[in-house]
Amino acid sequence: MLPLLPYVAHSLTIRSSKLDRHFGNLSYPLYLVHFATIAVITGAFGHGMPVKLGAIALACVLTLALYVIVDRRVDRWRVRVTES
Repeated sequence: MLPLLPYVAHSLTIRSSKLDRHFGNLSYPLYLVHFATIAVITGAFGHGMPVKLGAIALACVLTLALYVIVDRRVDRWRVRVTES
């Protein structure tokens, strides 16, 4: 771990891009929906590779929907309330 310390310290000084921040913001909604989505789809349709890939795709779509419909709206409301 010690040899990686300079790299980690340097990476903390670099500003991330908007795309990178969106991926970071998507990580929590993905964490929330992935297990339930994959469990329900594989339980209903089996454990084949096409079913698993479909479940992963559905989890990504649900993640985007949760991020756009809930997370971004709540964040805009939070900023509006706390800044006034």
